[in-house]
Amino acid sequence: MEFPGITVGGGFAGPSGESSSFKYGFFGNILESIEVVLGKGDIVTASGTKLPDLLEASCGSLGTLDIITLLHIQLTEAKEFVQLDCYPGFHVPKAIEKI
Repeated sequence: MEFPGITVGGGFAGPSGESSSFKYGFFGNILESIEVVLGKGDIVTASGTKLPDLLEASCGSLGTLDIITLLHIQLTEAKEFVQLDCYPGFHVPKAIEKI
């Protein structure tokens, strides 16, 4: 994740996008599998081949379907010469000045 305020769990439960989302999809699209605790206490693993509906539904559910306990992430090598400058703020005119 590019922005320091977004956690891995939050990026999945959110769901979250970033500058490479146009190529790889949202954060939930790069997961190989998840382990979750369901409402009745069952611990299950979901992936593209095992419980794929649960994997897809959990992404962006904000924790309403399950509690995420483990995420298996598919990593991609970072390319050379990539730079991101982040200027946190909530005031649009000041943000425009920074740009």
